[in-house]
Order: sequence, then structure tokens, then C-alpha cells
Amino acid sequence: MSVQDKVQIIRKVIGREIRFVESSEEEEREQMRRMGVEEDAIDYVINWHLNPPQSAHKVLSTVEEVTGQKPYTFAEWVKTNTGYFMNSNS
Repeated sequence: MSVQDKVQIIRKVIGREIRFVESSEEEEREQMRRMGVEEDAIDYVINWHLNPPQSAHKVLSTVEEVTGQKPYTFAEWVKTNTGYFMNSNS
């Protein structure tokens, strides 16, 4: 699921307009540096996001096998956590 897909689902669930503003690679690197992330970890994260492994696109049955419960869809998770997506300044 792409970031744009996730943003669309969040919009629909919370009933508010939101937009996705993409950061440049350097902006992401700088943000992680400010958080104290080491350069090798930054390189790993950036490279993983630029070239995710094929296994990252496969849905597994692990949640249900471990918990005995069906996993939430992303939309269900957003609905459960709507408060985190609401800006108190609006």
C-alpha cells in the first residue's frame, strides 16, 4: 500500500481533507540526524524505502496465527485511532 493510498484511507475515515507532502531524501536524512540516528542506520532506512524487498509487499498470516484473531485492515486501524489524526488547532 502506497503512502498516497494510506492518506486517501485516512481522509475517508476521518472525514477531513489532508494532503501528503513528500520530503526530499536530504530532508529525511536531516530529520533522522536531528533525532540522533546514526548514519549507517539512516542509509539503511533510506535505501530500504527506495528499494523495498519483494517480501515487504506480501501479506502474511502471522497475526492470526499468533493471536488467533484476524488482523485489522488499515481503515479499521485508522478508525480505532482517529484521535491521533485530528489536529486540535483546527
